[in-house]
Amino acid sequence: MNARTRIVIEHGDKLLLVKPWLSTGQWDLPGGGLHANETPLQGIIRETKEETAIDLSPRQVKHLGLATGTGLLPARTHCFMAELEAAPKVKKQIIEVIDIRWVKVDELSQYNLSPFSKICLDLWKRRH
Repeated sequence: MNARTRIVIEHGDKLLLVKPWLSTGQWDLPGGGLHANETPLQGIIRETKEETAIDLSPRQVKHLGLATGTGLLPARTHCFMAELEAAPKVKKQIIEVIDIRWVKVDELSQYNLSPFSKICLDLWKRRH
């Protein structure tokens, strides 16, 4: 089964969403596939930097749990979270991301979210 990562990045009352090129048009949390010999923590830090230009340290990132199921492909997704005190500058990756935005938590239902993002957000909500 394909190993992937997703991260809930929060700042105040907002979460960061990305809209990938390769998708069904749904919004997603930052993240992606793991490289060979890469741990899930290493993978989510790399993917976050690539997709959003946010440079996270390992101590900022907390593991929320695993999500299994099917999106475009069957996968096991490691869900993470990071709470940021200062508003980071974000810059979308031109190759993989067509849109990026901060969304208020109470407005998430207005977005067509990917199944894995919904599962990771449910894990995140249990922490709050």
